[in-house]
Order: sequence, then C-alpha cells, then structure tokens
Amino acid sequence: MAVLAALPRYRDEGKPFTALVFGIAARKVVDHHRAAARAACPTDDLPERVDGAPGPEELTLRDADADTARELLDQLPENLRHLLLLRVAAGLTAEETGQTLEMSPGAVRVAQHRALSRLRSLVAEASDDGNVADVTPDAGTNQKGRHRAPGRGRKRKEVTG
Repeated sequence: MAVLAALPRYRDEGKPFTALVFGIAARKVVDHHRAAARAACPTDDLPERVDGAPGPEELTLRDADADTARELLDQLPENLRHLLLLRVAAGLTAEETGQTLEMSPGAVRVAQHRALSRLRSLVAEASDDGNVADVTPDAGTNQKGRHRAPGRGRKRKEVTG
C-alpha cells in the first residue's frame, strides 16, 4: 500500500525502481519495531513460582571467578593444567586420567598433588597482591591447605617396648 501511495510522488532520477520499493520496506520494518517496542504487553497471569535462575549479579560474579581460575590455571605448565582439567573439571578417575595421559594412576595422583599445591601458592600470591578478593580453603582441605580425603589418613604404628 505504501508503494502505491508513493507512486504519484515518484520521479525517475536514474535509480532503479526497486530502490524505492526496498527503501519503503526498510522504513516499514523500522516503524513496526518501534511500535512493538512502545506497545505494552499486559498479562493477567502471574508466574506460578519464583524464577530460580541466577540473576545478573550472580552471573557476573561467577564469570569473574571463572576468569580468575583460568588466569591461575594458565600459570601452570601445560601437562599439569591438562591433568587438573581431566581430574577436576571432567571428573575422571586417576586410572582414566592415567590412560589418557599415558601415566600410572600413582603418577597422576602425585602430579595432581603438585599441581594443586602450585595453585594454592599462586592463589596465596594473588591474594597478597590484592588480585584475589577472598581466599578461603574449601571443605576438602585442612588448615594448611593440604587436600584431605575422608577416611584416608595414615595411621602410625605404635612402638611398644
């Protein structure tokens, strides 16, 4: 309809006629989007339950934590970084990780311990420099920051005599 309304005002200026048609169509699309943005969308129904999805603040903090973790992991040698990603992020066992990296399960555990120790020292350095806001040990570590597995402590032999 807009093209028909514009025909009496059309002058041939050497441009193709399709330029006029496409120009009118583009303006109609813009007008439609403007009108849709202004239109209210009232609803009679309220949601039945609260949205449990994380909000913008939580998403931002999560992204910042992920960026910090990536920066710390990037400071590790590639083999240790790869090992930690397989063990922690992918959740592989020491045996599965060993098969992937062509290492024995014992060597995987030792390398994982070294990698985690190195990460702890990097976190401590970053917190001393003020680059990490809050560093608290997780439930899987003892007061010295060493990993402890439940029920896996060493028992010392009693010396009698």
